[in-house]
Amino acid sequence: MRNIYPTAEEQEYHGPKYSGERTIEIWLPPHFYEDHVDRALPAGQELEQGKKGVLVFCNEAELREILSDAKHYSEGSDYDLGLRSSARATVGRIKKYLETLA
Repeated sequence: MRNIYPTAEEQEYHGPKYSGERTIEIWLPPHFYEDHVDRALPAGQELEQGKKGVLVFCNEAELREILSDAKHYSEGSDYDLGLRSSARATVGRIKKYLETLA
């Protein structure tokens, strides 16, 4: 995880949407993140998939939207166990990241 202010090269790569904003790269569990993206919610950009999960490039507002959605899914009993587990792991990773900012 790292905070970055985009350079000109990164703005070109990631697009003008992120120019001038504080941006974040964070590894998230794939199952919940893919479900979040499938529902067309603000989710940033997927940079790569690996053994750690999905590397996501986003701004703070998108990260907080993912966190809010993950909290909802992790607390609900109407969702399958795999999705709830992935949502709980997502909440944990994002909270850990946000603690480093405080």
